[in-house]
Amino acid sequence: MRLLAGFLLLGAAATALGLTLGGAGGDAVAKPVASATLPAAPAASDTAVVSPRTTYDAAGSFRVDGKRFFPIGLTMPPPLGGRTPWGTAAIDELVDGGITVFRTGPSGRDWTDEHLTQAQAWAEAAAVRGALTWVHLRELAAARPGTPREARLVQVVETLRDSPGMGLWKGADEPWPRYLPRDLAHAFATVKALDPNHVFHTIFGPFSVNGTMLQPPPRPPDLRPYNAVTDTRGTDVYPIYHPDNPVKIRRLHMVGRWMAALRRATGRNAVTMTLQICFKGAKSRYRDDYVLPTKRQERYMVYDAIINGARGLFFFGGELPRCQTERDRALGWNWTFWNRVLEDLVDEIAEGSPLHAALLRPETTVRLRTNSTRTGAIRRYGRSGELWVIAAHNGGQTRAVTIRGLPPWARSGRLYPGGGRVTAAGGKLTLHFPRWGVRVVRFVRP
Repeated sequence: MRLLAGFLLLGAAATALGLTLGGAGGDAVAKPVASATLPAAPAASDTAVVSPRTTYDAAGSFRVDGKRFFPIGLTMPPPLGGRTPWGTAAIDELVDGGITVFRTGPSGRDWTDEHLTQAQAWAEAAAVRGALTWVHLRELAAARPGTPREARLVQVVETLRDSPGMGLWKGADEPWPRYLPRDLAHAFATVKALDPNHVFHTIFGPFSVNGTMLQPPPRPPDLRPYNAVTDTRGTDVYPIYHPDNPVKIRRLHMVGRWMAALRRATGRNAVTMTLQICFKGAKSRYRDDYVLPTKRQERYMVYDAIINGARGLFFFGGELPRCQTERDRALGWNWTFWNRVLEDLVDEIAEGSPLHAALLRPETTVRLRTNSTRTGAIRRYGRSGELWVIAAHNGGQTRAVTIRGLPPWARSGRLYPGGGRVTAAGGKLTLHFPRWGVRVVRFVRP
């Protein structure tokens, strides 16, 4: 139980269910787990669970009941009631591992009564474990007055707004250029009138050309008009394609470039990045074969997003069968990727980690100078005054990079994780980076 356990009043044990969630963004639906039941919830109190209030502040940090929050989420999660290959409850495994947000609602199909029942059950199950849900409004985000979609939108919001684990609404997926702000204005106003207590968060695509998101330095359109139809915003960049696809070059640094571009295009700081587990480009066009990010690649993308302003991270595609082993398909989620890659990376940044407090203090960020155009670096302060230097390198060869801009007192630091000692002098620090290398260094004031 991590961050939100202190925000929510735990209550009402969950009832037994046999529900599954579909795939994401029109992809194939994950295989249901037969006769799945919701794992036992933590001990309940006699106090009813209340829905937390989510907001964001001038620094772009999300807040839950007034406390700063760096969301780490899955879109989509395993089936509700599912289990891991080693027999533990799926939702407990993920919350214990640092996941704090689960995206719910339909994918690849319109809202139904069943989806609403599932979303409510997810909110209850998340709440008793100290987590939140992010509800995808999908087609309802473009509802017009006096239509059946508007009636369904009102039903969804009125049903879920007071659910104990309700956290955020998700607007139309990648609305530009499919929808203009005027197409989304009525639904946004309706949601905010019915539920002023939860953030409305919209994900924009990376404004791709020629079917890829890997064009040269991004020049996105001015998205400021969309600020009137969403509270906060994010983008999703998946740069690792299968070699059988036309995209051959792996430009992982586009994650950070699009993160920075979205902030410029919207003029806002409350932004998130959705990173790749699996997407359609990861599957071979010709055979039953797929690629997944390595731990080094995924770690680079995590920190490249943070360096360039991400105030939260989501991970997409764990439920997609196209990138799963036979064992994972039977369980409806990519536990192989969780084991090999994601679990350790989430642990580095989650609530309770040494670094997490610095993620909650973006206003202390200072961009640092380096002697490499392929290396980005920032510094931030943690809760106790310790200084963190975060650097990510996208060059093709291992090289030494000098980072400038440290305070004079920062002389002896430790690599994170691992603890290896590094030495700085005169406000400069030299570190060695492999391709897609990340170096995080912690300095404690003497």
